[in-house]
Amino acid sequence: MKRVPNSATTSALVLEHEALGADFDEYYDMYIPASYGNVDEEENSYLACGVSDSTANLVLRISGASATSFISTMTTAPSLMVGQCATSLVLSGEGDVIDVMHVARTGAFEYMTISSTDFAEELLDWLNEAATLERAQVRAFPNLEIEDETGKLVLLQFEGSEVAHVLSDYMAQDVELPGCGTVSSVMFDKIPTLMMRPSESFSADRYFVFVPAQLSAVLWRSLMSFDELAACGALAVRHADYKKCDGLKKHFAGIQAKPNVFGFENFIYRTEGFLGARAL
Repeated sequence: MKRVPNSATTSALVLEHEALGADFDEYYDMYIPASYGNVDEEENSYLACGVSDSTANLVLRISGASATSFISTMTTAPSLMVGQCATSLVLSGEGDVIDVMHVARTGAFEYMTISSTDFAEELLDWLNEAATLERAQVRAFPNLEIEDETGKLVLLQFEGSEVAHVLSDYMAQDVELPGCGTVSSVMFDKIPTLMMRPSESFSADRYFVFVPAQLSAVLWRSLMSFDELAACGALAVRHADYKKCDGLKKHFAGIQAKPNVFGFENFIYRTEGFLGARAL
């Protein structure tokens, strides 16, 4: 088992993962479980009913009066109402895919985004460069703040056809799980969470759940009491994603190309407000 260096940055759940025999690896300067033993078994479990500690994923909070125009300019996401989310792309100036980004509108002037660790530095550099563009001392986005929230909350990623049954067990009888393409605050018993369910164009059975770090171990131990729910490492999650979208394998191999090369057309929302010409 690959141990975590003493000086390493970890998820708040590191002791829980060690107790399960996790093999750790470094993702975006943070050590999280790569696997718990057999990656193939974990992959099958994940597709049925699995949970992964995805705290190392790049999480950004984009806020301010210019946030909506910034999201519209920098991603292929549609115009979102508060409480809605979408799986989108961030494109380079040539229209090549930089990364896939889940975008959730969490307030009138606030968005939360989730993207992979693989291209985190490149993505941050691109977004920060665009955020500070100005001409004749006039900024393109004058009221904008981009904050890297990675690791400040524990991010649990649930997947599988049976996972809704597990999650529903924590919720009041009159509360429903978020529908596809929505984000909402949900109480898991007495634990406050922010739950995001990506659009069906990505995965109809996936839930992202943000949990306060100080309460995450309590929730994790409770989750592990479900026989049908399996803890899955980052490798199993990646392999499962490849099965759902073959283009992701090409993307994470570092190929620079237009969205159609990866089959990412479903992540470009051609509405009255966005036609996606840059992605052609």
